[in-house]
Amino acid sequence: MSWPGFLDFLLQNWGNLASVLGVMVSVATLAVVTKARQAAEAAKTVARRQSLTEVLQDAVRKNEQIGLFLPQQALNVDESLDRVLEQLGRLG
Repeated sequence: MSWPGFLDFLLQNWGNLASVLGVMVSVATLAVVTKARQAAEAAKTVARRQSLTEVLQDAVRKNEQIGLFLPQQALNVDESLDRVLEQLGRLG
């Protein structure tokens, strides 16, 4: 095919070529968006697990403090329990 023949082909089929290129770009975009969505969902799951772990560690620490201070009656048990339940309620 010669250069003038190629230009003539492009001029006659420009709409078809643009449509094919548009479909290819759309498919590539869909693939990227799908992978990005999966990555975002995985990150969200990790963040929830980390948050739950932190709350549970905080509850364990407060439970240990209750065990230490309860014999000394230096801790308001109801207030501490309310705080723990409040933090656990934030996850729900």
